[in-house]
Amino acid sequence: MLRTVAIAVALAFTPAVHAAKCRSGKDILYTQDGYCPTGYTDITSDRGGGTVSSIGKGDLTTRQEADYLKRRNADHQAEQRQAAQAQQQLIAAENRRRYECNGLFVQRRNAELAMRQSNAWQSMGALQQEYRGIQEELVRLAC
Repeated sequence: MLRTVAIAVALAFTPAVHAAKCRSGKDILYTQDGYCPTGYTDITSDRGGGTVSSIGKGDLTTRQEADYLKRRNADHQAEQRQAAQAQQQLIAAENRRRYECNGLFVQRRNAELAMRQSNAWQSMGALQQEYRGIQEELVRLAC
């Protein structure tokens, strides 16, 4: 009962707009402008003229919606910044790994050359140990 009264009061205070009922073949179109577009025939009855009432959003609802959209947009932008930062960190880490791999490749090549050129058996053991360490580091970095 209270709901019915509230709706009736709301409708009583909403502005009335003259409406038009238009037909084109089997299609029916209702407009708020009071006239029919090209290709449609006005079939509005002359008895009451007809009115269309609309209830708009209140100022509070409009502000709440705008605030929500602003917060959602700010959250989206923050997520985008975080994703970009994470991507940059991944790229930097991959670049560091590649730099280390390239350095290890050079060290390994130098160790191989030194082992080929060296005739001293006491230094050969140290060179082989250095070579194995370089190989292990290459495997660890997945080069």
